[in-house]
Amino acid sequence: MKMWDQYKNRPQSLQEQFRQSLNSRDANGSQGYSAHQIRTFLENHPELRMTDNLAHMQLAELAGKDSSDIDIQKMFAAVVEMKSKQASDSGDVYIDSYPKPGSIVYPSDFIETGRMPTNDPVGFIISQTPRNMLFGGPNGSGKTTCLRAILSDPKLLKSTRIIAFGKKRELRGLVAQFRNSDYVVVFQMEELQLAFSQPPRGVKDIIWCNELSKLSGQVYERLSAHRVMNSVLNELLANRPPDVYPTLEQLILSIEGLKPNVYSRTFQLKESILFCLHDLLQCTGGIWNYGSSDFLEVLFSSPGLAVIELDTLPQEHFTFLATYFMRWCYCKKLYVTNGV
Repeated sequence: MKMWDQYKNRPQSLQEQFRQSLNSRDANGSQGYSAHQIRTFLENHPELRMTDNLAHMQLAELAGKDSSDIDIQKMFAAVVEMKSKQASDSGDVYIDSYPKPGSIVYPSDFIETGRMPTNDPVGFIISQTPRNMLFGGPNGSGKTTCLRAILSDPKLLKSTRIIAFGKKRELRGLVAQFRNSDYVVVFQMEELQLAFSQPPRGVKDIIWCNELSKLSGQVYERLSAHRVMNSVLNELLANRPPDVYPTLEQLILSIEGLKPNVYSRTFQLKESILFCLHDLLQCTGGIWNYGSSDFLEVLFSSPGLAVIELDTLPQEHFTFLATYFMRWCYCKKLYVTNGV
């Protein structure tokens, strides 16, 4: 905030100095700003984006041509005041970095997801994007609006697997647009069937174990504690029966079975990760009670929109579940599709 406060105050102070200087020059009968001074001023303050408007640049040129015409220079100062206020009110510290309006050529497979302050579209080009993308953000941040824009092209729905996690009230309107589509399916949270520690088909157990441990540490901000989970889960996977994987509840019981000294660092890490996993299990119900499941294999094997409604899930678990799907898909693409 401190950085932005400095930036926000700068255009206003700049405009006041510019106008005060002109008024002073007018009172003293002195010459106004020269073309060189105005040009330097514009170069030093790109956040005003004066070059976006041809009329503003023509006014700057007139003011520079005749430095004795204080009226023209005051008109230019008024434009500076207007542009300064726009820069300040935008709240965008990157406002001077956007491309000039109309300077971008958009290809046919460009999908618009919003607008820049310059009113030019912003979005992505299908042919130039990664195969997996994750959109996240708090309520009201524009996720549903972005998704609606993405789904405006029916070809994308028929060629790409799109998974939307959200509250019922957020996504019901979106789903209603496709209620007669064979490419849209809606799941309630309790309908999910997930084998917590089962990797994508063809991915080694240890790779998925490491992914799960890192994911848990990052989402729940227990980066040190994830090594306890990693150690226990690796041992469980090494001794599992064929085609059966440890469930989340079994993992919790195994971590609880550790008996480190109560004053040791390991004991603290154990209690830390147990708190998160216990709460995850309690809040998500029986969705992890599977030793093996083809749910994700089937889900990612076909295109279309899958809406997963998580109406009562706390934010941390919401993030974990959404990222779990994404990491599962990523591992499959990385280690199976690429043949690693």
